[in-house]
Amino acid sequence: MAITQTIKYPENVLRMAVISYLDDGTVAARKFVVGFRPRYVHVFNETDRIEEEWFEGMADEEGLLRIANGTGTIITADGITPADDGFTFGLNTTIHITNKQYSILVLG
Repeated sequence: MAITQTIKYPENVLRMAVISYLDDGTVAARKFVVGFRPRYVHVFNETDRIEEEWFEGMADEEGLLRIANGTGTIITADGITPADDGFTFGLNTTIHITNKQYSILVLG
């Protein structure tokens, strides 16, 4: 069995964005423009204590979803999709629900 690894060395500049977001309307995929391509995105639904994480190397629309009781699953659709200037928070209805408060950490 062969082990494969990829190491991404840090860039000289740490890029970080902290977002507070209240979804008080119709739930839809939401694009966030932060000015850089994310390497890590953490979305925390403060209302329901549900979180989703996306790490560089994961596919588009994927995410690690963890619900309030600690159960974690990988989602492969409607998750987080990075872009050169930010990311899209998909429409996974376990975490992305109307009338909820979110805290988001983005590192690039």
